Amino acid sequence: MNVSSVWHVLKWVLAALAAGFIGQFGRVLAMRLIARRRKKKGHSSEQYQWRDDSTT
Repeated sequence: MNVSSVWHVLKWVLAALAAGFIGQFGRVLAMRLIARRRKKKGHSSEQYQWRDDSTT
């Protein structure tokens, strides 16, 4: 394997990791925005339960 092919694989790995971080932080941000909006409208947070599929 030469340096060029290693760098090509490394770029794809870094791109996948960056996409994962962006996706996770986007999910957390969306959940916070939804919770803040529901709180502002007066909805109880107990009525809406988030299902955490990441542990299954």
